[in-house]
Amino acid sequence: MSFNKLFEQITVGGVELSNRIAMSPMATNLATPEGYPTEELVMYYVRRASAGLIITEYTYVNRLMPGGTPNQLGLYSDDLIPKFARLTEAIHNAGTKVFVQLVHVGRKTRRDLIWSNTPIAPPLTCHCLTRLGR
Repeated sequence: MSFNKLFEQITVGGVELSNRIAMSPMATNLATPEGYPTEELVMYYVRRASAGLIITEYTYVNRLMPGGTPNQLGLYSDDLIPKFARLTEAIHNAGTKVFVQLVHVGRKTRRDLIWSNTPIAPPLTCHCLTRLGR
């Protein structure tokens, strides 16, 4: 079996990737409690930058509902752009593209992870009706 195509460039949705290897998102818990990328997280991704594409760990988009795990990435304010720019720049400098996996954790969180806020999610009955095809 030949894997030659695996190492060829490819364009996906207008984004040129150096090869066809993608690193899927995996939770690291290396962000700060506020969701900022730490230097340790930046280096984690840089060490894996031989892939053509890195997809970050799930990144929450709402400050009131930050996450399902401690120290999860958050991208909920323009104030975070410079902090994420450092992460993006480091990955790009290593020759790799990066996509962000955005998430709203919904009912899968715990109150201690969301600063004692009440979890926001659709009621269970909505989920059950959807699963039954109604």
